[in-house]
Amino acid sequence: MWFQLSDELNHYISEYLLWMSGSYLLLAVSSAYAAIIAVKGKTVWNMYVAMAGNLLNILLDAVLVFGWFGIEPMGIKGIAIASLSAYLLGLLLNVYLVHAVERIRFTRDDLAKQKRVFLLWVKVGPATMVEPMSYVIQQMVVMAMVAYLGVTAMAANTFVWRLLFVELAVGGALATAAQIMLGHYAGSRDYPLAYETLSRSLKLGCSFALGNVVLLIIFRDQLLGLFTSQPEVINLGFQLLLMCLIMEPFRQINIIVGRALKAVGDAAFSAAVGIGAMIFVVPVAYMIGIRWEYGLLGVWAAFLGDEILRGSVNLWRWRSGRWHEMAIIEQAPATS
Repeated sequence: MWFQLSDELNHYISEYLLWMSGSYLLLAVSSAYAAIIAVKGKTVWNMYVAMAGNLLNILLDAVLVFGWFGIEPMGIKGIAIASLSAYLLGLLLNVYLVHAVERIRFTRDDLAKQKRVFLLWVKVGPATMVEPMSYVIQQMVVMAMVAYLGVTAMAANTFVWRLLFVELAVGGALATAAQIMLGHYAGSRDYPLAYETLSRSLKLGCSFALGNVVLLIIFRDQLLGLFTSQPEVINLGFQLLLMCLIMEPFRQINIIVGRALKAVGDAAFSAAVGIGAMIFVVPVAYMIGIRWEYGLLGVWAAFLGDEILRGSVNLWRWRSGRWHEMAIIEQAPATS
């Protein structure tokens, strides 16, 4: 109802969500195993697992949707089954890597440590969850506004987001790498190396974001032309890309520094910033885009303000050094 979709599309969405409802358990367990692999420094394994899952997903999509090898085409159900199969493969590979390759075992003795681990999780877990959850809620509400603006706005918004996906993936990868290293450096109280690591990650992330947007602007007709031939959609997408020249470097700052604060135990501050930004963005996007009739450009102006606000505040918090005394696990005393 929020997204102004037709009854036919709502039917497809309902069927897809029904089939995918069980995938969240697979993803949750698989993500936990992937985190174990990542903190062991074997992030390349996670890359291989993701590649295997994606390849299986693509293959099964073709087989089940188009009816290859004599299989009856399944439509949206086939897409869901392909995704579930890919998630299951990822889980099985992660379990194999943790238990068979790394030889990590979960024993009854571990249960005695769970109380301490749970207390540490309570300190960090909920706050870490709040920030991305608030962002998802914010995007759902704003997407309803975009849907209200019409088909052209929805198309331009969707196509530009697709073009930005590579940059977002690179930023997420840099943020994850920095998060792993900063967790170690903060635990060992090696603050100079922590600052140097984050600075290097920010330079790489912001440089890549800016360069990527410049290329997207130069080749906008060819790239947006992959999705549509409508001049009004391409023109609106071009205007959005111009805004990205400022927005995307700040988005990289927000992503990388936000993850860094979580890594060093300052997740509560990152969560507070996320909630505050959501309270700011939603009414501002509505006011500029809907009430003042600036349309999609007005909504994206709110996005721009959101990224600048989040990135600047998170960077100020990092540079303040208040996270120095927020280590999740206390440093072990030196032994002679």
